[in-house]
Amino acid sequence: MILRPNIDKDMGQLRLSSSMLQVLAALDGERDVADVAEVLGMGWGELRQNLVKLQENNLLSLAKDKEQALSSRFFAILEERLAEYLGPVTTMLINDTIQAMGETKQHFPCRRAAELVDNLTREISSPEKKKRFRRSMQDIVEQFT
Repeated sequence: MILRPNIDKDMGQLRLSSSMLQVLAALDGERDVADVAEVLGMGWGELRQNLVKLQENNLLSLAKDKEQALSSRFFAILEERLAEYLGPVTTMLINDTIQAMGETKQHFPCRRAAELVDNLTREISSPEKKKRFRRSMQDIVEQFT
């Protein structure tokens, strides 16, 4: 999810914690929440609490002008998990698969994450390993899309 601040001069006074201010400052309409968590070094639970409080104060809005892209964190997890099955060719294989899908890593649409995982799963020869990899990525795809 990509968010941006929603600040209006007629909002009046609000009390915000320092962590809420950090989150608000990091939301630029470009980064998704996973990247914000990574940039701030903040855990998912803490980030979520801050986002909920900011939303309750109507300080957030969705950045709708761009199609949501997968974060670098998603690709790091994907590469780490796929490397367990395919070894050192993993990075090259991911890049080639993304290119074959007509996308770039920097702007890879979230809506195609499951398709990317399916395409990469085909490269694993063992049916049992395919199942394990697919299961290991299921929650990750849901989390980032």
